[in-house]
Amino acid sequence: MAQHIHGPLYYERMGRTGPVIAFIHPNPMDQSCWIFQMAHLSTWYRCIAIDIPGYGRSPKADAGLTMTDMAEACWEAIDDALPGEKATLVGCSVGSSLAPQMYHQRPDKTAALVLSGTGYNPNKEFTKGRIDNYTANGIATCRRSSTSSKRSRSPIRRAIMSASPVRRSS
Repeated sequence: MAQHIHGPLYYERMGRTGPVIAFIHPNPMDQSCWIFQMAHLSTWYRCIAIDIPGYGRSPKADAGLTMTDMAEACWEAIDDALPGEKATLVGCSVGSSLAPQMYHQRPDKTAALVLSGTGYNPNKEFTKGRIDNYTANGIATCRRSSTSSKRSRSPIRRAIMSASPVRRSS
């Protein structure tokens, strides 16, 4: 059992066949934030959503809890639900920090990593270019259109609607 955690982590499962996908939630949510993704994907995958320590129905942890402890506890939950299986690890925010730790503990049991909301780091090489691009083409345009009229659509919404197979009237 993982150190510093007062018992096994709580998890929910969906799906009976197919590869395994393990979902690790963001702060301050719990495993239930993945319900729609699991409901959709459970037709083709065996899904498990895990409450990290201190969230949802999982037990609390002692001072000194580490990412290594949490990664080990998540693997214990996967092993309990789906023994011996490889898993695609999906993490958002805190979960996206935890999933790579899980990979480093068991690279042979990790089929893939899907990371979202990994955090802002202004020192990353691409950040300045992305900010300049948003300022020039995206955010500034969105601000102008949102103030021009009550019924106007943002450029992002227009792009999504124009690509959508079903047109809705405004």
